[in-house]
Amino acid sequence: MRSLYLTVIAIAILFSPLAGQELLKQSDELFIKAYYNGGSQTHKAALDLSIKAIEAGDQSYEAYWRAARGCRSYAEEVKRENLKNEAAWKPVCIRYGRMGMNYGDKAIQLNPQRVEGWIYYGLSVGNYADGVSMFTAVKEGLVNKTRESFEKAYAIDKTFMWGAPLTALGRMWNILPWPLKDNKRSLKYLREAQRLVPDNPEGQVYLGLVLLESGADKDRAEGKALLLKASTGRIAYFADWAKRELAKGN
Repeated sequence: MRSLYLTVIAIAILFSPLAGQELLKQSDELFIKAYYNGGSQTHKAALDLSIKAIEAGDQSYEAYWRAARGCRSYAEEVKRENLKNEAAWKPVCIRYGRMGMNYGDKAIQLNPQRVEGWIYYGLSVGNYADGVSMFTAVKEGLVNKTRESFEKAYAIDKTFMWGAPLTALGRMWNILPWPLKDNKRSLKYLREAQRLVPDNPEGQVYLGLVLLESGADKDRAEGKALLLKASTGRIAYFADWAKRELAKGN
């Protein structure tokens, strides 16, 4: 009888809101560590903690948006670690992109007034598009959903996560296939990102790349200066990307 009682207590603790909150706290700590230092397995561990919280009974907005963040971050980091090996990262982007969209959508349904569900839904679509190709994502009708999610995030909190809604919109308009591609719109958001979050190397790289596409010498010089700044930044992925672009001598 005592054994049964202890088992019931243990299960109650496991499925308690406090247990879920602790798991989400640990997930946040791992995410921040991985964001600055890289490591797909650290991102995966952060994701697993969020999913564990959901499976333990935490069906809250806080749990679902973190799960979407984890899916997006893990897929993105696997891609970054295996850029030259598409067979290694494309299936991961497809699978976790879909999962991130699902978790993000659940978060949006629970609280559409918060920014996190919108931004991580859109970023997860980006991961999925990386895996299946942008043309496939366009044919599946995901472009409008992505734009809506980023624009909603922008309207709620444009500086969230170092300006993620701004850089996401700017990058989206730059990489869409013709005739959807629109560098004028891209520049609008990326210049706003530089004004509001000037030290974000992601925004520096994206803006630099758009400016290098310009035919104006002034724009191209500004683009190279931004890439040079990003090349000494804290996040290795964007620093390396900037160095590769500078080495092309455009």
